[in-house]
Amino acid sequence: MRPKRALCAMLVLAACGSPPPPDSFATTDTRLYDSTAIETRRAFEEAIVGHSLRGEGVDVVVAPGGVLIGQHYGNPISGAWVFRRGEFCYALDDRVRRSSRRCYRVALVGRTVHLVPADP
Repeated sequence: MRPKRALCAMLVLAACGSPPPPDSFATTDTRLYDSTAIETRRAFEEAIVGHSLRGEGVDVVVAPGGVLIGQHYGNPISGAWVFRRGEFCYALDDRVRRSSRRCYRVALVGRTVHLVPADP
């Protein structure tokens, strides 16, 4: 049985002041030094699925079967995720529809996960 590890998500919030909803994460720095890009679903599942992602006010588990569950500033959240064409996409509803999803390129630097917004 392999021990559970917590992975940290490096997310820079685009706005200041009151906490934004968790679907508005963004970063302007797309440089990922000494990183390993996650480009296949298999690599994503091996590195991320089943682990916790923690960032600014967010603690979420990327669960098997496309399920997200966790908290945003202490409030429960849930949603769905998919990984396709090299992008991790999620939505805070039961389906990852084009209109409600946010997509990111994923890279690992050590045990830290970097999520960089994909082009719209």
